[in-house]
Amino acid sequence: MKLNFNCSHCLSDNETVNNSLIEIRDDNFYQITCDKGHVSHFYIQNLKFELLFDAGSMALIDGYPNAAVAYISSSLERLHEFCIHVYSKVNDIDDDIFKKNWKYFNNSSERQLGAFLNSFMLFEQSTLKFDLQKYS
Repeated sequence: MKLNFNCSHCLSDNETVNNSLIEIRDDNFYQITCDKGHVSHFYIQNLKFELLFDAGSMALIDGYPNAAVAYISSSLERLHEFCIHVYSKVNDIDDDIFKKNWKYFNNSSERQLGAFLNSFMLFEQSTLKFDLQKYS
């Protein structure tokens, strides 16, 4: 997925607006150089799962259901990762330990779901209530 950025210098000078499409980055910092050589820096506050969900919604609206499913399922995986990271922060788990441990889950949706469910249980002292039979 790509994000659309406008050159802030061209916008402020009432010049022709130059658009740039840039791939989503994990650090949310973006730099563009427009056709006129202006350099602009952007920081997006939205989390990756939010951007992916928005992309999935737009794909669905535009009539691309397969792309919508891919984006929204990726969004859910990033949401699970975010929740597990928050639970780790609450329990004062070092970022390096989190990153090393996350490598075991990174490439498997089922493992990520299991990690999320277990993290939820440990943090909330209860199970997440949903019916797996509905989805199988």
